[in-house]
Amino acid sequence: MRALIAVLVASTVATGMGAAISGPAAAGAFEIAPTTIDIAPGADRAVFYITNHGSQPIVVQIQGFDWRQTDGGEQLDRSDALTISPPMARLVPERRQTVRLAIGPGAAPAERSFRLVASELPDPQATAPQGVRVLLQLSVPVFAAGTHPTPARLTWSAVQSPGGISLAARNTGTRHAKLMEMFVTTADGAKIALAPGTISYVLAGVSRRWAVALPGRRAGETLRITGLDDSDGTTIGAPITLAP
Repeated sequence: MRALIAVLVASTVATGMGAAISGPAAAGAFEIAPTTIDIAPGADRAVFYITNHGSQPIVVQIQGFDWRQTDGGEQLDRSDALTISPPMARLVPERRQTVRLAIGPGAAPAERSFRLVASELPDPQATAPQGVRVLLQLSVPVFAAGTHPTPARLTWSAVQSPGGISLAARNTGTRHAKLMEMFVTTADGAKIALAPGTISYVLAGVSRRWAVALPGRRAGETLRITGLDDSDGTTIGAPITLAP
């Protein structure tokens, strides 16, 4: 799921859809801080903040989801493990709302992954606008540490595919990886950005795949993956032999 989703709504239709701070996640009139919530081992609570920087009151609904990754991509399911208080708030301009998050028991060696989705809803007290309104939505990752936290450990592989290569990273650690500024470099010097301008998470114990437009590659060729794991500041530099 993208970190920011803009939802267009016609004026005649009402539709809705211990923390580490890396800066606020802003979406038009409102923002959330922190942008990532890390719940330490043995802890079960966190606090985050929603601030309305717009000129009009807004209504924001906050929902919690279990977050999984599969070969088919990202999957979010409504979570029974998260309790959010309050789950909805009306914020006047420049109001900051404190939201408390509690996580139910579920001790496991690996961390648990969730997402909070904060959605702006039509304000029932507002005068109906003319034209089209934009209702905004933010998605914030939540990570609850496991009983045996270890750093992310990525194993890379690549195989030929129509139009290029299929690249995969498997995380055998018990914490997530947060990949930024990733590149694939070929033996002849071609350099391709992997998911440019985005953050790619690889959750604990799973694999993630990317399609990379590198046509004409040969089996046995050596590629190199470079980038940064921003979850712990680790620099990534891994050679890969392209499989047929």
